[in-house]
Amino acid sequence: MENLEADLAAHLHYRDLQIIIDSKEEECQHKIMDVY
Repeated sequence: MENLEADLAAHLHYRDLQIIIDSKEEECQHKIMDVY
């Protein structure tokens, strides 16, 4: 059972990181758009 909880925590953490990365990429794209 502890394994499952650890996996879930890791998965949620990974998802949060993905969301952060996605938003950073969007910001970069907007900055590039502003340049052009």
